[in-house]
Amino acid sequence: MKDAWEHDGDDETAVDEACARLGWPRQWLAVDGHEHTIIAGAVDARRVVWVERRFRGDPTWDEVEYTLWVAVDGALALAWTVETYNPYFGCEVGFLRLGADEVVVVYREKHRTIVASLGLAGGATMRALADRWRVVGDELLWESRVSRGLVERVRLPDLAWGLPLPGGLCDALLVAGTPLPCPGPHASSDPATMQSAIVRRLFGADPPAPLAGLVVGALAHRFWDAVPVCGARYESLTIGPGEWNQLGWLPFHWHHTLGPAEAEALVAALVELAARPPTEPDADLHGWRVELACRHVAERCTELAAVCRAGRLPEGVSCYFWVEWSQAGFAAGERGRFPADLWRVWESLRPHAERLRALTGR
Repeated sequence: MKDAWEHDGDDETAVDEACARLGWPRQWLAVDGHEHTIIAGAVDARRVVWVERRFRGDPTWDEVEYTLWVAVDGALALAWTVETYNPYFGCEVGFLRLGADEVVVVYREKHRTIVASLGLAGGATMRALADRWRVVGDELLWESRVSRGLVERVRLPDLAWGLPLPGGLCDALLVAGTPLPCPGPHASSDPATMQSAIVRRLFGADPPAPLAGLVVGALAHRFWDAVPVCGARYESLTIGPGEWNQLGWLPFHWHHTLGPAEAEALVAALVELAARPPTEPDADLHGWRVELACRHVAERCTELAAVCRAGRLPEGVSCYFWVEWSQAGFAAGERGRFPADLWRVWESLRPHAERLRALTGR
C-alpha cells in the first residue's frame, strides 16, 4: 500500500470543479465571522458533493466543524456532520466518490482513518481502516492493523467485508494489473474447521506439535476471525480483536526461550515454510480462504526466520503483546479463536513476560 495521503493535482482539480458548480470560492468569510473552506469535492452531471470546514477562533476557544454536503440540481439533498474524535484536531479527506444512491468518503482525523458510505436518503455506514490504503476499482484495500503483512479490504459502496490477502501477493497482482481473487462479501468462518484445514495443508497428516498450532494461530487467525461489524457512529467503530496485542511475533518470542538445538530447529522449520510454493486453491470460498492463509504464513515466515536469527525485531518495530493490559485482554479472549498448542506455548512463556517485553521494546 502506498501512502494515500500524498495527494496529487487531481484533488485540487476536484475542489475547483465543485467550487465552479457551486459558484463559490474555495474560502470565504461569512457575515457571522466564521471562515468557510471547501477541502474536498466531486461532481457528476446533476450532483455536487463537497466537504466544508467551518471555523471561528478567539484567544480562548476555537469552534470547528466539518460537514459533507450533497446538492442535486442545485437543491440540498444531504448534510452530514463528519464524525471525528474532536474536529479541533482537523480532518483530511483522501477519497470522495458519488454513487447511484450514496456517497463514499475516506477521511483521516486525530486517531483514525475512516471510510463512510452515506445514503442520499439518509443513514451512514462506517468502518475504521489504517493510514496506508488505496482504492482499486470497487474495492478499498488497506494494510492490516491486526496482522502484519496482511491486506484487508471491503467492497464499495456497501463496505461488505472481503477476504484478506497476503501483502506480497496483493502487491504482485496490482503491479501486473491482475484482478484480485475472491471479491467480497465474505462472512466469518468456523475457527476449528479453518485451523485444521490450514494445518493439514501446510504440515500434512502428522503436524509437529506445538509448532503447527503456534504458527497457524499466530499468523493466520485473520482468515477465521469474526468479521468486524460496521458502525453508524464514530464511537462504535472497531477493527476487531488484536489491534494492540498482535500475535504475529509469538514464534520469535518462543524462539528466544528455547535451547540452542531447539531454536535452530525452529528457524529451519520457518525457512521451510517460507519456501512453500503456492498451490492452486479449490474453486470455492473455503478453498481460497485456506490457500490464501497458507500463502500469508509463508510470506510471514521469511521475516520471522530473519528476526529469530538476528535476535531482535526489525528496525522501528515494537510489540505490545507482553505489556500487562495486553496480556489481560488476551487471557480473557475466546479460547476457540486459536489452536490449543498456541495457548500451551503462551502459558509456557508467561513466566518470561518481563524479559520478553524488554526484548520487544515495550
